[in-house]
Formats: sequence, structure tokens, C-alpha cells
Amino acid sequence: MSKSNWQDAFLEFLKTRPTLPGEAAHELVALKGRVKASEINKLQIQPKISAVAVVFEKVYSGEYRIVLIKRKEYAGVHSAQISFPGGRRDGGESLIETSIRELYEEVGISVNERQLLTPLTELYIPPSNFLMYPFAYRCDTIMKCYPDPNEVADIVYLPLLRLAQEPCFEMHSVDVRGFSLRVPAIELSGHIIWGATAMVLAEIHVLIKSFIQNFEKM
Repeated sequence: MSKSNWQDAFLEFLKTRPTLPGEAAHELVALKGRVKASEINKLQIQPKISAVAVVFEKVYSGEYRIVLIKRKEYAGVHSAQISFPGGRRDGGESLIETSIRELYEEVGISVNERQLLTPLTELYIPPSNFLMYPFAYRCDTIMKCYPDPNEVADIVYLPLLRLAQEPCFEMHSVDVRGFSLRVPAIELSGHIIWGATAMVLAEIHVLIKSFIQNFEKM
């Protein structure tokens, strides 16, 4: 495998809209007993709908990173957590439109539907009762960020190469409303990436592993 070319090839692969590993990948890092998106109808849950943008940003020739944000501290369940730019769907807009709008509002990055690689698997977030739809976008240049100071405390960049590593996720302690939990997560520059964000990254991780196995045979 060549570090210089598999990442571009992987993003081209995503454009083909491959079969997604879905909830099987989510379960690699999900807390035991977590409600799945596929279960909410059976459980008669009426979730709020949101969408997030998973931006693959080109940094060097053949090297990409994923744009994440650290949310500001506030009196809510996702205070100070690492997440993807995104939020609640407004009015009659499509989910893709929501992800594009929220990305621009939160970090000032502008993308369009031509840059869409693929939707990823939706997941349910029990603490805030959101059904979250992730959409992957490709940016072939470094994008200047303008974080919304009311919502974003910092921008965090995850090298795509990190998601090809094993082990990708390891157990870390996180504080959840005064309780300490051990969760599968990625530690990045002092930040712990876990929960719904880690679940989306787990799906990308599984896709990368499958892709590289075939890529190395070419």
C-alpha cells in the first residue's frame, strides 16, 4: 500500500456509493444496549432530525484529514464534545441541504452537492433524541475555517491515515454528567472522540479496511 495514493483512491471509491457496513460498524464503538436507528420505529420513538457534514479535506498530495469541531461548554448533553459540524433540519430543506447549511454556519466552510461523496449510515442519539444523517464531502484544497463563537470552541483535524490504523479505537474514560464511563474512542491531541462521532468514524474505518485489502491486490 502506498501512503501517497490510497487516500485519493479511497475517496473515489466512496463516490461509487458502496454498500455500507452500517450498524455492524457502529457497534464496534457503541455503548452496550444503545438504541439503534433501525429500532426507533419499533420502540415508537419520535426523534428530531439532524444532518452533519463529514468533510475530507486535502492537506498534501494524497493526504486528507477530516474536519471536526469541539462544541462549546453549555448546559446540554453534548457540552464540550468532539463532533461533526451539523445540526437540526429546518423547515422543508433536504437533509443534504441541512448538512451544507450547518457546515457553513458553524465553521464557514462552503461545499455543494457536486462535492458529495456518499451518504453514510444514519444513527440515533438517545441523550438528545436526534436521528442523525451523515454526508461525506470532498474538498481538494485546505479550507479556511471561521468557527461560530457561539457554538464552536475549536477546530480539530483527524488525519484520514489514523482511521487505517489498528487498533483504531481504544478504551478511554470520559465524564458523562458526573459519571465516569469507559468507552471505545480515539485520543487525538488530548481530545477524546467517542459516542456518535466515533460511530460514524467506525463506519469509515471499516470501509477503509475493506478498500485497502482490495487495493493492495491491484
